[in-house]
Amino acid sequence: MQALEAGGAAGAALAGVGAVGVTGGERTGGGSERADYQAAFDLLKQARYPEAAAAFTRFLATYSASELRDNAQYWLAETHYVTKDFSLALEGFQQVITAYPASRKIPDAWLKIGYCNYELKQWTDARKALSIVTARFPETTAARLATQRLELMKTEGH
Repeated sequence: MQALEAGGAAGAALAGVGAVGVTGGERTGGGSERADYQAAFDLLKQARYPEAAAAFTRFLATYSASELRDNAQYWLAETHYVTKDFSLALEGFQQVITAYPASRKIPDAWLKIGYCNYELKQWTDARKALSIVTARFPETTAARLATQRLELMKTEGH
């Protein structure tokens, strides 16, 4: 759940996105856009990662014009990150950067791109992504976390 919290302020902002379309932990039929998004996010918070990934994937397929697509893409990538599928997570976070360049999730996506590359032992790419966070978004939590990871990499000799 620390990875979820490290995602920035999005978690706090999502508290008010709408009614929850979950009964017994499962998505109910006929939900609204916000209810379906909240149901997927609730699965993520419950650490039900495969179900959350499926719910975010359904959301992205169903709501092609949603203003929540960037967040849904980010959290879909996060489900892969927390289950240690770093290659798939990396692709998902890169999709946030390319498909949603004005998203508020950009600093967090760059951070996670750095983290994924770190886990994949792609040191140069990790350093590059983490440096982008610190240079472009210096006053963010993501920048603070990126600085910490860059310092760790230096200590480790990467």
